[in-house]
Amino acid sequence: CTIYADRLRAAFARDGWVTIRRAVEPATMESLMAQIARELEAPSIAAESGEASASLDRPDTWPSGGSRRVLEVTPPGDAAHWAELAARPVDGGVGEREQSGTAR
Repeated sequence: CTIYADRLRAAFARDGWVTIRRAVEPATMESLMAQIARELEAPSIAAESGEASASLDRPDTWPSGGSRRVLEVTPPGDAAHWAELAARPVDGGVGEREQSGTAR
């Protein structure tokens, strides 16, 4: 176990999220983010909560006020980026190499 992996685990335990830089190719992330944005605008699977759609580049479509501030999105796993993500180690490979810096 590397020092970086220990820091990563500690940050996740503390904050509930972490960023693992360079764990996935930029093109893979861009494709995934584009798919999620499309799904938020026009869901292919209806959300169980019944929430409406939203556009990431239009804040006026985001939930606000007393409304539920979570939008469910279930993108189909049929795009090429899903195969790339499935092939990655769960820890993003941090256990395989030593990194410097913080986990954030």
